[in-house]
Amino acid sequence: MSLARERGDRKATAARWSGHGLLFILGWIPLVAYLAPLGFSPLVGLGGLIAVPLLIKDRRIDLWPLVILALVLAWMTLSYLWSPFHSSKLPNAIALKLLFQIAGGLSMVAGLAALPPHLARRGAVILAVGLALLSLLLIVDALAGAGIYQALKVMIGQPIRPDLARRNIAGAAYALALLFWPAAQAASRLDWRVAIVPLALMAGGVLAAERLLGADAPLYALIAGAGVWLAVRWIGSAAARLLLALGVALFTLAPLLILESLRNGTIAKLHQHVADSWAARLDIWSFAAAMTAHHPLRGWGIDASRTFGIAIPLHPHNAALQIWLELGAPGAALAAALTGWIAATLAVLARANPSQAAAGAGALTAYLIIGGISFGVWQEWWVALGFLTVATLAMLRRAWPSA
Repeated sequence: MSLARERGDRKATAARWSGHGLLFILGWIPLVAYLAPLGFSPLVGLGGLIAVPLLIKDRRIDLWPLVILALVLAWMTLSYLWSPFHSSKLPNAIALKLLFQIAGGLSMVAGLAALPPHLARRGAVILAVGLALLSLLLIVDALAGAGIYQALKVMIGQPIRPDLARRNIAGAAYALALLFWPAAQAASRLDWRVAIVPLALMAGGVLAAERLLGADAPLYALIAGAGVWLAVRWIGSAAARLLLALGVALFTLAPLLILESLRNGTIAKLHQHVADSWAARLDIWSFAAAMTAHHPLRGWGIDASRTFGIAIPLHPHNAALQIWLELGAPGAALAAALTGWIAATLAVLARANPSQAAAGAGALTAYLIIGGISFGVWQEWWVALGFLTVATLAMLRRAWPSA
């Protein structure tokens, strides 16, 4: 009996240290977002390792997302057989890197969901304050033309051109656009009279990145997320179910919508009215949709986007089109299933806790918007940032279980 009690005490101590370690990880979010957004990948991986004692003690994890992600990885691995792209180095294999990324991300999500409520509330404070400070720094440095960032690079012996410095600090706005929603939820539960300050700073940081640094996607994501947040907060479960339908439609119909827009001349008309960056996106999307039509069932294989030369620079800048192009109908179906599961979970949550469901819906919308116009779907830091957003939302649900 004493041996069992001693083992229980060791598990409790390990879980307690694990909880404090996860709060330490949350404290690094502002620095990583500002100095090196690619660092979100190792940060979430470390968070997943730290969370293991909490998982051993709590033993709660959702099965469905695990099954869907496992099937995605299996299909990705199988598609190497026909993919025209083959990395010469095993560590560069995207399926292998995503395996570790997903394992760490799921572990961190489950760990933050298992935090004791008092630690979860402390984590909410760390998140809201940290992002407010990050936003303030981003606004000041954007006004200074990234002068602060350039000075820091000079201090460590790595001077950087002003245009590259501005591009680098603009990366922080993508983290703000996603984490705005859990931070807003945290700030509102702490005190609405105080919440307006971090909310205004975060929105200001995203706006400054768009106006002064040329990062338009985070602003679009924040605006769309705000619309969905309002809909779920006021209408509830019905709005979340509509988001489910739209998310599933996005991943199932993307190439068909592009091909139809080409056929009826819509894309040709848009070319006459959009900026060069958007015109380039339209060209890439048109080519990707056309190539998808050659292998709609199995796709061209993982990382095939890299093999089409200047027609597709690295990736199609659209998650749904990239998945269709590389993984075909099975990949698109799995992506739709994962998006649908998340939205369905939010629809159920909206009945019991509409404010938290609204925060989750805003974050999901922001992730889909940015993924639909900016990054490659397999970029590890972007996948990690998605897991981090889900993890912080899970932490808030632990901190305040009721509406």
